[in-house]
Amino acid sequence: MTAGSEGKIGIFVGILVIGFCAWWSLDDENDHVVRVLRRPPDNEYDYIIVGAGTAGCVLANRLSEDPETSVLLIEAGGDGTHPSLEVPGDARSMLHTTHDWKYRTVRQPRACQGMTNQSCQWPTGKTLGGTSAINGMVHARGSRHDFDGWENMGARGWNYEEVLPYFIKSENMQDPELSKSPYHGTSGPMKITVTKVSPIGDYFYEAGLELNMSSGEDYNGAELEGIHYAQTNIFEGKRASTSRMYLYPVMTRDNLHVVVHGHVTKILFKGTAAIGVEYMLKNGTKISVMAGKEVIVSAGAIGSPHLLLLSGVGPKEQLSRLGIPVVADLPVGQNLQDHVCTWGPEVLISQPLSILEEDIDTFGVKFEYQMYKTGMRAKGYGLDNLIWLRTKYQQELWPDIQIHIIPELAGTDKKGVTMKKFFGFDAELWEQYYNHRRGKHGFTPMISLTRPKSKGYLRLKTKDPKDHPIIDPNYYADDDDVKRIIEGIKFLEKVISTEWMQKIGSRMRDDETKFPDCYEFDAGTEPYWRCVIARISASLFHYTSTCKMGAPNDPTAVVDPTLRVRSLRNLRVVDASVMPFVISSGTNAATVMIAEKAADMMKGISTVKKVDLPKTS
Repeated sequence: MTAGSEGKIGIFVGILVIGFCAWWSLDDENDHVVRVLRRPPDNEYDYIIVGAGTAGCVLANRLSEDPETSVLLIEAGGDGTHPSLEVPGDARSMLHTTHDWKYRTVRQPRACQGMTNQSCQWPTGKTLGGTSAINGMVHARGSRHDFDGWENMGARGWNYEEVLPYFIKSENMQDPELSKSPYHGTSGPMKITVTKVSPIGDYFYEAGLELNMSSGEDYNGAELEGIHYAQTNIFEGKRASTSRMYLYPVMTRDNLHVVVHGHVTKILFKGTAAIGVEYMLKNGTKISVMAGKEVIVSAGAIGSPHLLLLSGVGPKEQLSRLGIPVVADLPVGQNLQDHVCTWGPEVLISQPLSILEEDIDTFGVKFEYQMYKTGMRAKGYGLDNLIWLRTKYQQELWPDIQIHIIPELAGTDKKGVTMKKFFGFDAELWEQYYNHRRGKHGFTPMISLTRPKSKGYLRLKTKDPKDHPIIDPNYYADDDDVKRIIEGIKFLEKVISTEWMQKIGSRMRDDETKFPDCYEFDAGTEPYWRCVIARISASLFHYTSTCKMGAPNDPTAVVDPTLRVRSLRNLRVVDASVMPFVISSGTNAATVMIAEKAADMMKGISTVKKVDLPKTS
């Protein structure tokens, strides 16, 4: 047999194997694609839900439980059938694709300076499942003090005692130990597992204990503060998005219709009552649909205020300037909040324990995943530990700093370009500092504020629905935020010096290689860290509060505690935009809770009961 014929046989066998893997990976879950509405919708539905994201999928499920209630769910993106959307290890590669709205902030004077055009990327899901279909899959509720704080600000009925039953209702905890906890549910749609990605997590965990950190093992239980392993929305090796957990199983219901590639451009009003919506298909065709009961806007903390503003609900001065008739003069788009993080400083280690490209991107690893849904590709984008701590500036009961431990160095993944694309690093900075990591081991902490004092805004750029709004998070406008981040870095320095972390030869890279543009400062000093923070700040993609919930007479609120838009009828907002302030963790689990509670309010019933918990301090 000649070398040429052997090569052809090898290629043929490879094609057969890949084809077999693709066939093996198919399952009945993808049958939902044929259930997406292929004809014009009915003229009227009881409820029209705008946006099939995290909240929209939950609402579509719960509101359509009554067969006599008709529901239309409209999504601007696709049906979520792209195979990579359900692969945890492909999470990063889904950003900046057709499944993402690809938002960006305006230039930030005190942050994002190491990113392209000194602005931060704000990925947001544009597909069934929304951001739950492209996020990092971390399941975190926030602090009990967050929700008590909501009620203290006028969001009556949203204290911890009243929202906890809805967290529990949504959950299907798979971890054998956590499933026994009174803080968790085992019969809800959202599957939750505890994920350990690399051995670095064990070393970091022990280092935290060495520093006398608390380790309650469950940050979604009695206490958020401490060092923990990550709980994730991953089940049987697949992403557990709200589309997969809530929507796909009920798409056979005759009273639930789902439209994809339908970009809602306007809410229709008759006086002060919302009566329907207008949306546009990919080919430019415009369709109007009426709502017999309510229009529910669930397009997220960017999409929801954008649609309200386009529809005449927002600050009168802004709308009038663009020639948009004012339906209601409300502070839509104000109070924008997000978790800004510092990407690093990176830590090098002497032991081969971190994730390298070959751990997730080889044929063998891909083959294992396709065959068995196991291996590194089944574990998410790589998160070992979650840490919440209180700095010396924090007198209140909740932690003011959160740290994610990523068991890899930027520049070692996907031929050294995925992280650059993920955060949008400036090409010159990337080449100078990051793009020389092939084969090196280490980990990257992402240090963020839980409740930043700095707040921004969102406003219309034009009245064309296809134009993205102006997004200014105003990162680090309050210097107190910077001081707290520096305290987080100081904590990291203590962790690295522990006996446990020295067992793997941990050392900060900045001790030996200074960050570009910060050479004039001594490494490790406060001026040096201020310089670094301004350059490698990035969003954790937890945007909230642009349609703030508050008391009916609160002039800073857009919706009341029932999530109805103030001064209007038959219109609600249900998503992360209604949070009075951003919670102390990721926002996906809390957004699911908000939608569960909202569904009960709309039905006028309660499907949960009070939870009897052990007494805490």
